[in-house]
Amino acid sequence: MKIFFITMAFLLISNHSFAAEEIAIENTSRYMGGGIWDWTIFIKKDSSKINEIRCVEYKLHKSFNKKPIEICEHGGNVEMPFAHNMQGWGEFVIPIKVTFKDGKNFSMDYKLNLVKATEETRQLPIQINNIATKNNAGSWDWKIFLESSEDILNQVKCVEYTLHPTFPNPVQEICEKGNSETQAFVLTGNGWGSFEVNIRILLKDGGIQKLIHTLKF
Repeated sequence: MKIFFITMAFLLISNHSFAAEEIAIENTSRYMGGGIWDWTIFIKKDSSKINEIRCVEYKLHKSFNKKPIEICEHGGNVEMPFAHNMQGWGEFVIPIKVTFKDGKNFSMDYKLNLVKATEETRQLPIQINNIATKNNAGSWDWKIFLESSEDILNQVKCVEYTLHPTFPNPVQEICEKGNSETQAFVLTGNGWGSFEVNIRILLKDGGIQKLIHTLKF
């Protein structure tokens, strides 16, 4: 699984007289599927003022229902000093307070970056197919699935199917490959008409493959 590093600009409000670039913030991001991201925010280890910092305080979005997180003495992570790891759904601005060993401090705002453009897209030989059966009520029972060789399918971690927005839960993630030799990562459903299904195939190495399939009845 690949992790992407993002460096963002921030606002600096300080009683310290040094340039903003002397302390830089980064975050990593990794898409977990189902709309959830795993991310870590930290101070860049090559920041010139890194050894003068005592603690860093991160104030998360109110939806996390947490008090400000304070990380002191590098947090035990040499590569990502003063790091804090979380999982969440989207981007937001993180107010940050840096306290120095001399007692002074400054504040900055950092926007967490979870842009999906960082995904590494792939084109593996994978096909999408579906079968459908009309039931007694006049609607269709269907299932959609992946088709490929065993070697290729073993590279897949999960499949995210985005259905028509009229479905109660239009984004469905399937992480079970199943035992069928011809139908893998099967999603079943019921409906009255055909529509396009957007598919994101999440690979075990962190890559992403995107496909579109129109249900056939």
